[in-house]
Amino acid sequence: MHRLSLVTPIQFLLAWFAIFPWALAAAPMDRVESRPPHWMWVENVSNQSPIASSQVVSFDRTIELPERVRKANLRLIADFCHVTVTINGQAIVSVEPFHETVDLDLSDKFSRGNNKIEISARPIEGPAAIALRFSIALANQVETLIDLDSHWNATEKMSVAATSPSTGMPVIVPAQSKGEVRVALWGAGRRSAKISPTENYEQWQLAKSGAGSATNKFWTAPGFEVALLKTASEGEGSWISMAFDPQGRLTIAREDIGLLRLRFDDSMQLVQHVETINDQLKECRGLLYAHDALYANANESKGLYRLRDTTGDDHFDEVKLLREYTGGVGHGRNDLALGPEGSVYAIHGDSVDLPATDIIDRSSPLRDNGHTTQTGQGHVIRTDPDGKNWEIVCTGLRNPYGLAVNSNGDWFTYDADAEFDMGAPWYRPTRILHLFSGADFGWRSVTGAWPPYFPDHADNAMPTLDIGKGSPTAVLFGEGTNFPEDYRRALLVLDWTYGRILAVHLEPRGAGYRANAETFLQGRPLNVTDLAVGPDGSLYIITGGRKTQSALYRITYVGSDHETSRITAHERYCAEYSVESRKTLRLLSSMHVLKEHADIPMAWSHLNSHDTTIRHAARVAVEHQPLSDWKQLAFSETRPTALIEAMLAIIRTGLHDEVPAVFERLLSINKDALSISQVWGLVQCYTLLASDHPTEMSQLKGDVTRQMMTLLELPDFQLQAFGSYGSGNQVRGAVLLLMADLGSDLVVDMTVRSLLQSPLQEDRLYGLLVLRNVKGGWTETSLRTYFDVLDGGDQFTSGEGMPKFLSQLRADAVAKLNDQQRASLSDRLVPRTSIVGETPTPSPRPLVRHWELTELEPMLVADSRVPDRARGEALFREVLCSQCHRAGAIGPAVGPDLTHVGSRFSRLDLLRSIVEPSAVVSETYRNAQLVTADGRTITGRIILGGDYRSQVIRIATNPLDATAVVEIQKSEIETISETTLSPMPNGLVDGLKPDEIADLIAYLEFGPVASDSSNEPATP
Repeated sequence: MHRLSLVTPIQFLLAWFAIFPWALAAAPMDRVESRPPHWMWVENVSNQSPIASSQVVSFDRTIELPERVRKANLRLIADFCHVTVTINGQAIVSVEPFHETVDLDLSDKFSRGNNKIEISARPIEGPAAIALRFSIALANQVETLIDLDSHWNATEKMSVAATSPSTGMPVIVPAQSKGEVRVALWGAGRRSAKISPTENYEQWQLAKSGAGSATNKFWTAPGFEVALLKTASEGEGSWISMAFDPQGRLTIAREDIGLLRLRFDDSMQLVQHVETINDQLKECRGLLYAHDALYANANESKGLYRLRDTTGDDHFDEVKLLREYTGGVGHGRNDLALGPEGSVYAIHGDSVDLPATDIIDRSSPLRDNGHTTQTGQGHVIRTDPDGKNWEIVCTGLRNPYGLAVNSNGDWFTYDADAEFDMGAPWYRPTRILHLFSGADFGWRSVTGAWPPYFPDHADNAMPTLDIGKGSPTAVLFGEGTNFPEDYRRALLVLDWTYGRILAVHLEPRGAGYRANAETFLQGRPLNVTDLAVGPDGSLYIITGGRKTQSALYRITYVGSDHETSRITAHERYCAEYSVESRKTLRLLSSMHVLKEHADIPMAWSHLNSHDTTIRHAARVAVEHQPLSDWKQLAFSETRPTALIEAMLAIIRTGLHDEVPAVFERLLSINKDALSISQVWGLVQCYTLLASDHPTEMSQLKGDVTRQMMTLLELPDFQLQAFGSYGSGNQVRGAVLLLMADLGSDLVVDMTVRSLLQSPLQEDRLYGLLVLRNVKGGWTETSLRTYFDVLDGGDQFTSGEGMPKFLSQLRADAVAKLNDQQRASLSDRLVPRTSIVGETPTPSPRPLVRHWELTELEPMLVADSRVPDRARGEALFREVLCSQCHRAGAIGPAVGPDLTHVGSRFSRLDLLRSIVEPSAVVSETYRNAQLVTADGRTITGRIILGGDYRSQVIRIATNPLDATAVVEIQKSEIETISETTLSPMPNGLVDGLKPDEIADLIAYLEFGPVASDSSNEPATP
């Protein structure tokens, strides 16, 4: 009776929410795509293996769009090839091999009529293929999926083999499918892992009420069922980790002190007995049964312990400290896992001191060389069963809680972000990391310092997948569950903050992995702390932490027709190729110690690898060996990637005598042929030199500045997507920051145009950082632009650190002003609140006519006079466009940025958007409709500014009245949906005459009169 009263109502409740998933307020389901695209390539005409680097494969297709594009997105995976996508002759994005999946909004790149799409791909060694899909929604709401497939024209050309003997032209070859992309890897029909602005960062607070977990609301992937098995009773504490013992009993660690043992009935549906089996160890965040013992990573007890039953009475009479870990307890001693070789692995956050004695450190001995300040960094340690031999495996983590190994013997974790930095360009999101020997993921616990620390740079090992906001706890591979194959192969990761489990689907790609994440389960509240596979093949999870009410749940699969992804030809080839790549990685890992007769030439050959995992491991292997053994190789290197890696290694040695030769080699690099990742590495070299050798850098700053100027000429499309470090503007920002430190007066104009006028707040903040100390090169216009952007910072979506960042930026910027500049900017030296509607609303104009598009279009065409763009700019403010739209560096970003709108849309499209604002509304700028638990309905724009962790969400209900704001608690939201009506009111130009409307359109097309003359129209 007790089992039925506890389990059956919950199962009924969960079944209800499975039928009506909208009952849980969360990110709306992505549009379900029926099928993923195919991996595409062409037959290799040359029949060479490996494929020659001179081969170029091209695909093209022309599509006709009868209506204006409402929304267009590109999703692209490029395996083992460099890819550039061009639309209507304009290069849109360029990605390098081993890039994460690209998702780009291209709504402004397509036009009505014919559009030509071209894809150029240059393969590297390995199974090259491309998966690409355009999702295009037209003004008439019709949505079309355009995949790269056999209908595209395909050509291949090589220096000799693939050209026609008679014409010398590229050979036309069929585009060939290499199989469908795995459904889970593409995400077709799966729920996105993206976080909605309405998600409650503080949902865990709901678990403090003591109301019991039976009131929880859940959403699960189809076919899964969740059952509540037990809630923590009084005196049982809050639960933070667990592990099944060999007898199928569950050991649970309390947050405060001690361990509990739970015994189940034969069906695993009823907890029959709870007992305390240890009352001494404090806050055991990691538990592992192995080698006839229980290992416990006790955070508050600051050590790794082994518990054994030496008398056979089923009690742990021996509790032995294997190693003490000094340091703090916040980001502390976390998970444990068993390695394939039988070693015990422990993962620690950045509060724990890196051991310095009686341990082998496999990370580079040069990683912090020359930097006297020791900063915290999370790390992985392994030991033998008796705790006699110890090794540091990898470093540079922030607060990774969980640790898991897959069937290939590869290790993974889900690392935490720095909430303090949210919204800043130096913010690093939560990430899935493939952990390997010697890897340094770059984190150092210096958040809050000024100027800020950028944790991502070219010295890092690359992440596998950026997740975004969250609070990672445990991770586990689904192997051992009775789930469908996709989820058995997936890495299941817990997000404590947002109460969810993500399934991260991984496929081998070289020595690393490509990945895609989906939401597997989400609850409210569901502050998940750990998970484990039970003896029955079900998944068990516990909730708890911060003294919240804990519970134990069982997740089972009850479906029958779940679609399982098939391994296609391309993915099979990738897996086979990966076997050899992992062998190479293991060989390089064997050199992650000082080794007599080390095979340095072997490691050196891999410094030029396209595979970022292998390249990083190769440099670490070299750095472990004496400089005298590889210095000559470094200075004789000519391959650009290997040369940059070699110079990084030389610089990291800290030896002053080598600096002149390093500068000579770096300045000799052919700047015109560099890829964006090579630029990233080159800038890191100079950044380290500027920090560690300022005198030498000062002497050569003219040469370095000229080289940097060339790097800034890289086309924008190369900077749209770059690895896992985020947008390429981070690379541009790093170049500009270096130029500013070198004292270049040219940096002001470049930064204003490329960063301060960007629609992305991270770019604008980077621009503010770059220019904060620059004294020369300013005009009054650029100075006012700087302070306009700074004043707009109060509208940034941010973490706790943003007000401090903006305050320090202002202090630095004001301190560098001379007396004349101070007098000129006297009205701008103190913060101004930048809110929508701050400009007094002008009196409404008398009605001229309720204009229709059909009336204005012929008038606009017939207008033969030179348009008055100055009057257009005044009208832009007078008819309230400036209340919501950003133009240049000035104005809010409520609606679409109109800085360069004339280069993206025709005059007719601009006119239509003004006269018929709801005809085409991008999803990004649509109003949201929220329904609360008490039945209220609120419609308006979600205001994104401020700290994203706030439990309150603000809704602007009138775009023209900044005071019309409704605040509601995120916990009160029951449903959220978007509306198809535009927030932009109708009739804004009904008080204008046709010639005035023409002037307004001219201003939107070409910008203000003071704009660059290159924007002038050839004819009026």
